[in-house]
Amino acid sequence: MNSKLEELIASLKEAGPSLAQNMRPADAALYTGLSESTLAKLRMRHNRQSGPSFLKISGCVVYRRGDLDRWMDSHAVNPSA
Repeated sequence: MNSKLEELIASLKEAGPSLAQNMRPADAALYTGLSESTLAKLRMRHNRQSGPSFLKISGCVVYRRGDLDRWMDSHAVNPSA
């Protein structure tokens, strides 16, 4: 039983930021597979319509996992179209 629990804990640690509800840009970059630079460019005023939603709390940028998921889903390409 302990080995199964240890395996679960190890897999959760490996998953890292993907399990967090709120992520800083570095974690959001890992989660989406984009670079931090790309996310920063998408946050710029003229790109805000095309990038994922984000929060700015006391000057800190925070992404919600659900917002990232919805944004990525909105960019899905149907290969048969």
